[in-house]
Amino acid sequence: MMHFSLTWDYRCPFARNMHEHVVSALDAGAPWDVEFLPFSLLEVHVEEGEPSILRDPTRRNDVAALAVGVVVRDSYPEAVRRAHLALFAARHDEARDLSDLAVLADVLDAVGLPATAVLEEALSDDVADRVWEAHHRAAERHHVFGVPTIILDDGRAAFVRLMTRPRGDAVVARRTIDHLLTTLVEHPELNELKFTTIPR
Repeated sequence: MMHFSLTWDYRCPFARNMHEHVVSALDAGAPWDVEFLPFSLLEVHVEEGEPSILRDPTRRNDVAALAVGVVVRDSYPEAVRRAHLALFAARHDEARDLSDLAVLADVLDAVGLPATAVLEEALSDDVADRVWEAHHRAAERHHVFGVPTIILDDGRAAFVRLMTRPRGDAVVARRTIDHLLTTLVEHPELNELKFTTIPR
């Protein structure tokens, strides 16, 4: 079984695309062990010498969705895939504000999770520390700068933008991620590839 880590921040539409592919394939039996890692796009833009957003109690709501994802991952692992997709959908399909705790509560209720308990834990100092540590470990050890980034067990990491969504097709999802993983594992000489135009 192949293990890899995958960063997320619900703010990013490309993270949404990647996670939909990965979750669809996992739900259909793909033989991967995936560790979901929080990575804050807000924290990336903190100027050197400025305080961390992730450890600023006055900014907790700004990163509450990321903290909710960590709580679900760690305390309700059986629900992490559906919660991930629901939070991404709330942000990108429904244009809802994930810094609004009422919105987060609605999403958690919809996926059958105890919203009050999850939010209480998500807003705690302990979870803020866990998010900060995961973010900075990824940045320092693997030079992660954005989402989604796949981190392989050998320490190599690759930022990847998928332009399409699986649209519920698990075969497409599995094929897409298998192809991506094969490229990363078997072709370490490939460092960067980016099409100059996007087909419309």
